[in-house]
Amino acid sequence: MKVTLPKVTKVVSNLPYSISSEITFRLLRELEFEQAILMYQKEYAQRLLATPGTSEYSRLSINIGYQAEVEHLMDVPANMFYPEPAVDSVVVRLKHSTKKPRAKDDTVFFWMVTGIFSYPNKQLRKALRIWFRNLNVDRDLVDVVLDNCQGYIESNERLRTIAIEKLIVLADALLLLIEEEKLPDPRGNTF
Repeated sequence: MKVTLPKVTKVVSNLPYSISSEITFRLLRELEFEQAILMYQKEYAQRLLATPGTSEYSRLSINIGYQAEVEHLMDVPANMFYPEPAVDSVVVRLKHSTKKPRAKDDTVFFWMVTGIFSYPNKQLRKALRIWFRNLNVDRDLVDVVLDNCQGYIESNERLRTIAIEKLIVLADALLLLIEEEKLPDPRGNTF
């Protein structure tokens, strides 16, 4: 994690499973690769590949899916290794996503996902109210945010069912309140 990453166009690695997230997000943040072929523990890979509405769909699925396209390449059963590990593995291909929609501010998007996806099985309104309470802001602002998203996202949708495109609309609605100084600014900006 401390080594300087070389400028490369392709990455191929059997990542240390214990730091899969840290390395994956570092690769996405620091390198402009064409593709990365990476092997992960099976359960981790299932979360990377998860789609809305599945039990594996999580903050990880969203944060990766927002930045990259993930493709399942192959399963690697534990018996393919010697000595045999206790877990199965999966090889995936990651490509930087250039065609997907983006929020107006990435920092606000990631801050929001971290804040509300502590409650992945909650309905959106309830998760936002809990998060706003934890931020020590007026929970009634949840209605303002949801009104700004009207027609795009429903307040009773469960977080695990909400597609990234809808979460982008939600993050942009939060940005409006940040700019009005009604919510804290995760970017460290002071007005």
